[in-house]
Amino acid sequence: FRRVDGISDAVAVATSGTHSLVLRRDGTVLAWGENTNGQIGSERALQRKFGRAFPVSIETPLPVDGIAGAVAIAAGHWHSAALLADGTIRTWGSGERGIPGDGRMDVTTYRLSPAVVAGIDNAVAIAANSLHTFALLADKTVRGWGCGLGGPGFYGVLGTGRDGDSAVPAPVALGTKAAAIATGVNSGVVLLEDGTVQAWGTPTGFYERGGNRWMNSNVPVPVPEVRDAIAVSPYLFLLADGTVRTIERPGSPVPGVAGAVAVASDHVNRYALLEDGSLVGWGHPRWWPQGVTKVADLGRDTARAFAARAPER
Repeated sequence: FRRVDGISDAVAVATSGTHSLVLRRDGTVLAWGENTNGQIGSERALQRKFGRAFPVSIETPLPVDGIAGAVAIAAGHWHSAALLADGTIRTWGSGERGIPGDGRMDVTTYRLSPAVVAGIDNAVAIAANSLHTFALLADKTVRGWGCGLGGPGFYGVLGTGRDGDSAVPAPVALGTKAAAIATGVNSGVVLLEDGTVQAWGTPTGFYERGGNRWMNSNVPVPVPEVRDAIAVSPYLFLLADGTVRTIERPGSPVPGVAGAVAVASDHVNRYALLEDGSLVGWGHPRWWPQGVTKVADLGRDTARAFAARAPER
């Protein structure tokens, strides 16, 4: 771990792996990293030559222009998103394939200033990955927009029942109320109020010929053998008994992980925060050859502060 200098009032973080966001206590957002599509959201992150704006990578966190009153943040590969206190959502970065969610299917235009996501004024949570974004609304429904990644080997990432992109938020085909959302590179995940989990797309990141695995679907389907879940991340589920399940093997607890209070994951790395403050990690064997490894001791106070809470049933 490396300390990010100059930030002492962070309340949330998000990263795509190539750019990062920090939500500050005052509701403003800082961003740094790769800016190839304007995902940093700052005019100061651009070089101007020949009358055009040329993106550059930024090493020092910069304020995102035009964002105030934010309560949550999310980062996709080429875009960023912020949920505001009034329930509306702003996006900035790539304009391709409906990524901004502002109704324009622009293929070349960056959103260098935050765009207003169309038709949403009651969001309570957001999640982003790859080239898409999801919003959990106050009525416990879910909307998705951006790149649908339909085609051979992949299923509709937006979970609407059809493949293809959407420039406006489209309803995810859930049959019951959602309590939390997460999204992977090729998938979406929803924690339902009854403690079960549903997923769609291609959650493992690959397609198996024959399509007989539960995980290949353009509509949400139940994740087998997961009950009493209290938190979800793109590739991990936290159960009320402190065990952790993976999206690839949901029927079996992760060996060596017990007493977990929070989880986080991407397609390479998996993390669990334990009740004693230990942060353990594992994942792709190339980068985690020892399996589950203690990464840091963050202390019991941190564990208590970030412990997942069971959703109201």
